[in-house]
Amino acid sequence: MKDSIGQKAWRNYFERAHKQHALTHAYLFIGPAQSGKGMFMTWLAGLLLGSSPLEHPDYVVLSQDEATLVTPIENVRTFMRILELSPIAGEYRVAVIQNLERLSVQGYNALLKTLEEPPRHVILLVAAESLDQLPATVCSRLQICRFRPTPRAELAKALQAAGATPPQADSMAAAAMGRVGAAVGWLHQPSEFARHQAEAALFAKLLRQPIGDRFAYTETIAKEAACTRIELDRLLGHWLIILRDVALTASNQPGLVASPYLKADLEVIARAASMKEWLLTIRSLELARERIRTYANRRLTLNTFFLTIPL
Repeated sequence: MKDSIGQKAWRNYFERAHKQHALTHAYLFIGPAQSGKGMFMTWLAGLLLGSSPLEHPDYVVLSQDEATLVTPIENVRTFMRILELSPIAGEYRVAVIQNLERLSVQGYNALLKTLEEPPRHVILLVAAESLDQLPATVCSRLQICRFRPTPRAELAKALQAAGATPPQADSMAAAAMGRVGAAVGWLHQPSEFARHQAEAALFAKLLRQPIGDRFAYTETIAKEAACTRIELDRLLGHWLIILRDVALTASNQPGLVASPYLKADLEVIARAASMKEWLLTIRSLELARERIRTYANRRLTLNTFFLTIPL
């Protein structure tokens, strides 16, 4: 089911390129987190290797800890040394980097050496959320493949085909906002979708609470031990989606809302301030997220954002 959702144009492109022996040595897949880039690279690796890549000896994945923002240089060097070896069972050695933006300067330099003189037997598949965080010298040596969000109706139809009830499929497809990976993950782990909904409901509640309660909440996520930097970044991204839903509700576009289960809350919150104020609040949260990404003080940054909420 995973291989059949979205990105049909890219699947057709790579099937044709493989058949015509017209593949290049390195591809960069750009798209939001959980947009299906990892699934697609697994599918593509299977196409190139002729079988499931997960147990194939010529399938190599850079080791990256999900809880760590920067991949250790030793992991990158080990990965590069493996690429120098000839394939064991086939024509290619397929190498994958799931989060290119997590490489250090040293890591990018090590990768650049391979990109400048690529081994003839290696096809490199790498993914990132945005080009903005990547060195131009690296990007210029990769063929860029941009992933577009999968339409909500297409995603909901695929989820129903995989066993979701129509209400489940509609709700998951709306919340996923075109991100195939998110929707498929929730279908396989409904408890994670319930957690996602509870997280959204908590933020909607925070928007209506006194500033003292918001500051108290900050204390629960102010320290790395309580909430890792990566987890906090994901959380702030979710908050942005809820604020977007508030703005959409204020502009009378409920069909575009990602959290329809919060309809009543969104209507109350949207009426409490003007559209201009909500757009300024969204920008305030975007800036807070950027500052935390650059290691600004969490407590100060979050509390400053909470002070901008117009309720």
